[in-house]
Amino acid sequence: EYMGANILSMEEVQTSDSTTPAAVTTSAFTPSLFQQQNLIPLISTSISDHLKAVLWSPDGTCLLSLANNNTLSLYNTPSQLFSVPVESSMSLDPLCSVFDVPEAEIVYDVAWYPLMVSSDASTCCFATSAKDLPVHLWDAFDGSLRASYRCYNAADELTTPNSITFNPSGDRLFCASENVIRVFDVCNPGRDYASHTIAKRKKRKRQEGQFGILSTIHFSNSNTFACGSFSGSVALYDERTVKPVWVTETPVGLTQVKFSPDGTAVFAGSRKDSRIFCFDVRAPEQPLFVCQRVVETHQKVWFDIDPLSNVLISGSTDGMIRVFDIKTSGQCILESRICDESVNSVSLHPYLPVFAVGTGERKFREQSGLEDQVAVDVNGNEKPLQDTNLIALVGLRTNHFEMETNSNENANEQEIK
Repeated sequence: EYMGANILSMEEVQTSDSTTPAAVTTSAFTPSLFQQQNLIPLISTSISDHLKAVLWSPDGTCLLSLANNNTLSLYNTPSQLFSVPVESSMSLDPLCSVFDVPEAEIVYDVAWYPLMVSSDASTCCFATSAKDLPVHLWDAFDGSLRASYRCYNAADELTTPNSITFNPSGDRLFCASENVIRVFDVCNPGRDYASHTIAKRKKRKRQEGQFGILSTIHFSNSNTFACGSFSGSVALYDERTVKPVWVTETPVGLTQVKFSPDGTAVFAGSRKDSRIFCFDVRAPEQPLFVCQRVVETHQKVWFDIDPLSNVLISGSTDGMIRVFDIKTSGQCILESRICDESVNSVSLHPYLPVFAVGTGERKFREQSGLEDQVAVDVNGNEKPLQDTNLIALVGLRTNHFEMETNSNENANEQEIK
């Protein structure tokens, strides 16, 4: 189970120096900051296949990408972003992958270790769940395999979880499958885990719990986590008992659930449906509001929420990013075109005014008669033959916003005088 690398004990994690730049400064992603004139394209890099996800590390020093060819790549954050304000004329180091990790089968989910700090190499790791394979824990410095966590079904056959995540303290790994959640001790790889059945059928067709394939799982900052299923249900769980606190239904199968950082709301999005539902954790019977994006295919489209729970940013299959004000009613405050293809993933930096986007989609080349070969998407719409598979960094001009704010304040003071 151990592939020649350390798995840090939780005592060492808690006593290690966990000071990160994020603890020093946190960028305020206010709704007023998201204006078209404040968006600055910083740098981009092309890859061979379209992306499925981009995720910043918890300390913001590197970026992890997952491509359709089942390859995970790690990129260092350009060092200039940590020392100078974001400007359109700034020169950045190119985005070059530090290493590539090829998985043998399709990757269902990927999760960063939540206590990751680049100054402590033993905490730099991430986990992946791939079809017909154990859950793998990878080293984020050299891409080596640290450990494997094996799940088995009732017939003692190896099974793969559809979604995975670590708890906030980093000592347990949660693996969600159909009607069951398995919990591993991170320090003890192998097949030793606690299995929790979350759905039961009672007599007279009564059902209790959350049924279906648990396609997504996410932890709040406390001891609760949320799961979404392809059956359309969203459930809130207590980490200590792994029992559902409440279960609510949506009309579509879900691909992502995410807590707002303040822990008061759960957001749920799906594939081939343009709605992102917002549920109040105290009264989940009906959504508080719905954010409208564009998702017209079965491709998973990611969204992200800023650390202060001010805005939600999401990709779309029409090549746009959309920003929503979630402090009020989920109103769309910005639409900006990134490319002519799907923007399938968006990730806000933990503390810098920068976000990463991943683009690309699956294409099918057709040839009819003597006409030139053309590419079409899954809906039959013509697309350019040239692939647009990009990882791009986009900055926000904060000093421009601060100058406008100061000028407005000065104008108000003069009016008062």
